[in-house]
Amino acid sequence: METHLPDPELRRRRINGALWAVVISWVVLAALFAVIDLDISVAFADRSSQWALFLERYGEYPASYFITVAVLSLLLWLVLLVAGRIVHSNDPKRLATRYIPTELRQFIVFTAVMNVVCRLFFVVLSKRYWGRVRFKDLSDSYAEFTAWYVINGVTGHYSFASGHAASGWMVLPLIILARRAPRSVQRFVALTCFVWGFAVSVSRVRIGAHYASDVLFSTGVCILVFLLLLRWIPRKSRGLA
Repeated sequence: METHLPDPELRRRRINGALWAVVISWVVLAALFAVIDLDISVAFADRSSQWALFLERYGEYPASYFITVAVLSLLLWLVLLVAGRIVHSNDPKRLATRYIPTELRQFIVFTAVMNVVCRLFFVVLSKRYWGRVRFKDLSDSYAEFTAWYVINGVTGHYSFASGHAASGWMVLPLIILARRAPRSVQRFVALTCFVWGFAVSVSRVRIGAHYASDVLFSTGVCILVFLLLLRWIPRKSRGLA
């Protein structure tokens, strides 16, 4: 069965192009949402939407599962490294590299870095200090609404940025596990990951829990970190192998 691994130079160009596309789209949409953020929520939000309620309940499950798998795999990796140092003192990585494939080790790194940077750092800090009131908590006059670029301080409100959206995009490391699969499988996995992340993000606006800009920034950070890690793989793959 044919597998597809693009040559390093072509891969680097593709990733650089994707990085530019993400940054430009992010800037354009951020400027747009600064003007029409509230209008989008007024027109689109529906607290009774069944598909949005479903994703509100289950949208973070894949992230929790993948983080658990990554942590357990990391522990196994460390155990094998210690065992390898005892059994093969001249080559302590021998057991770890034999029983944990390169793609799985890269999956661990991607999941760990994305969780720390996107969820624990960006989302937690922005929620605490932006103090943005959620759409569903606004009064009928919408007087409490503030644009995404307004930092309100610690107010007890946590609309910006979206934690659910960030969790939805935590499925992206699955793409790493499919790197040596046939091209059709790679495309299916990538499409599934992007559809899931997009659906979870949109559901947060639909349910009135977030504004479009809230999910935009969580989405942008997650995809940007993922692409930067992808760019890093060719240079560091030996260290992970």
